[in-house]
Amino acid sequence: MVAADVCDLLWYHDEEGLYANLFAPSTVEWEHTGTGIRIEERTSFPGATEVSFLVRVPSPTTFALRVRARLARRLDSRGRERLAE
Repeated sequence: MVAADVCDLLWYHDEEGLYANLFAPSTVEWEHTGTGIRIEERTSFPGATEVSFLVRVPSPTTFALRVRARLARRLDSRGRERLAE
C-alpha cells in the first residue's frame, strides 16, 4: 500500500450507514436513502485522544454511524495486562 491509499481506508458504508475506520481529519459526503449526508471528522489523534464528528443533513434522517474504537493495552509492573488510561 502506498500513502495515497490511506484515504480509501478512512470510511466504509453499507445499506445501514457509515463506518469511521481510522482516526484522521477527514470529510465524507454520502447519500443515504436519497438524503445527502456530510460528516467531518475532527481530531489530532494520536497526539490527542479526542475525536469529534460534525454531521450535516438537509433534514432529519436516520442512519448508523459506526466508529472503530480500539482499546490500548498496557502491562502493569508485574507484566499483567491492564487497560490504558
